[in-house]
Amino acid sequence: MKAVVILFFSSLIICFHNSLTADDTIKPNQTLQDTGQTLVSTGEKFKLGFFSPPNSKDRYGGIWFNNIAELTSVWVANRDTPLTDSSSVLKITESGNILILSNKTEDPIWSSNSSAKDPTLQLLNTGNLVVKDGSNGKYTWQSFDHPSDSLIAGMKLGWDFKTGQNWKLNSWNNL
Repeated sequence: MKAVVILFFSSLIICFHNSLTADDTIKPNQTLQDTGQTLVSTGEKFKLGFFSPPNSKDRYGGIWFNNIAELTSVWVANRDTPLTDSSSVLKITESGNILILSNKTEDPIWSSNSSAKDPTLQLLNTGNLVVKDGSNGKYTWQSFDHPSDSLIAGMKLGWDFKTGQNWKLNSWNNL
């Protein structure tokens, strides 16, 4: 009888712990829906999902600080193409392209134009969203190469004269 009780409580604790553990990755067969679903970095510093800025009904896919009461975004994917409702999904394709789709029409709202073999989309504890190539573990795309209006530790600013990459902050037109 004691073994059954111990086994029951052990199973309960494991289930409870797993329900509290947030994922920091998605694979091509998974989606992140605008129903409150989020990815949380392993150290729980950052969160990826959909949000509305204060005093706005527009929806954006992006990254924000996880443990700050007032939503403070650090990167926004579709800031030039806001969503008008909460029926969207974020996913990574089999070829490694990140997409934000209107769930009603399946029309792409935003695309990373990235590619990778056996890709994984991961939110790092630095706040960097990366597409990881499963064949070699290298990052084929990262949000740090496409900054929004926030500079966080680990990001670059300036010009790489060899590659032509230009990292610059871009402010929003308004809040």
